[in-house]
Amino acid sequence: MTPLKFNFNNLKKKFFAFSLGLFSLIFILVSVELLSYFFTKSTRINFTPVKNINEKSSATNVITKPNEQTWFSLEKNFQKADCSTSSILKESMGEKDGDKVYSDGTFNSTEDLMQLTPNFYNPHSRFSLGKKLIYDKSYKTDKFGRRESLQTEGSNKNFLIFLGGSFVFGEGVNDDETLPSQMAKNLPAISAYNYGVPGAGLAPTVSLVLNKKFKEEIKEKDGIVLYFYFDFDLLRLIPTFSQGSMDYMKEQLFLEENGEGVNIVKPSRWDISAKLATYRLLSKSNFVRSLNIDFPTPNENHLKLFVKGIEAIRNKLKKDIGYKKFYVVALPDSSQTYFPSIRSYLEEAKLAYLDFSDLRMGELIKERPYYECDGHPTPETNAFIAKEIAKFLK
Repeated sequence: MTPLKFNFNNLKKKFFAFSLGLFSLIFILVSVELLSYFFTKSTRINFTPVKNINEKSSATNVITKPNEQTWFSLEKNFQKADCSTSSILKESMGEKDGDKVYSDGTFNSTEDLMQLTPNFYNPHSRFSLGKKLIYDKSYKTDKFGRRESLQTEGSNKNFLIFLGGSFVFGEGVNDDETLPSQMAKNLPAISAYNYGVPGAGLAPTVSLVLNKKFKEEIKEKDGIVLYFYFDFDLLRLIPTFSQGSMDYMKEQLFLEENGEGVNIVKPSRWDISAKLATYRLLSKSNFVRSLNIDFPTPNENHLKLFVKGIEAIRNKLKKDIGYKKFYVVALPDSSQTYFPSIRSYLEEAKLAYLDFSDLRMGELIKERPYYECDGHPTPETNAFIAKEIAKFLK
């Protein structure tokens, strides 16, 4: 039997070739990163409306992405500002039972539920760009963990429930400047209830509604429910790279189909956590951010899942307290990319909607419509939207 010969020289050649290839790959990646760092300026913001409205020709088509702008760029109506992460300072301090707590004290969330802390007062929620103070506002929640809303005097016979994320909650505005409070000013015969939670997409709202005991929290016997939609709701549900790479998504909930209904999926599930970890890793690359891409593109399955989530909210509230009307409200500026494609699925599910997606606030009000680099609506924008909705509901 011939003994096997070990070719040490051949092994050295292969190892040298492998090392050279690995070194070349690392050199290329580092070079690309350095070039991206010095020759591009990537901006990450929480809200980026786009101007193009991408219609679907049929219910089975995949939605096309906007061409003129991307989710990493500033909308042209925004005031020009340096929105680099290093120039942004967001701070928050509040009180709970006499003890000072910081921004995370606003939330009393678990892995199963995103919700606000009951009886919480935050006297100073500030947003700054360098030394420039953009806003300094106060937040207060009631005993049920809802943002307090302006309640008009008199016999309020009907409720008006507001569901959604930070736009409904009123990030960057005082309690009497939120969208629900502005609606109460326009409709004095209603009691406004603000169930908005900052950072919440559709899935956390579904979870909140399923866990709430509305009969104990709302005394009125009849009213209207409004779910406020903007395109990030859909992107958070998938989630796409632009949203999944955000730090707050580690506390976000997700949905999956369960026959005719939906299941709540925790962010700790291995496939979700692996996807979010991959997104966060990629987001650290200047080169990847400079590409201004978002993936995956929302498709028909995502739209159907979104509508099933809305149906779950509607069915739970109908069972708990009943209502006259349930509407999905598409917000101005931030809904025009995907809401036109969602409408047909809402109609198929017999879900009514109010579509304000074609409104451009920069053309309708003299004041700045959104806070620069923060992206949340100003009190003036909330007042305008409230008047438009009130016209329909009266």
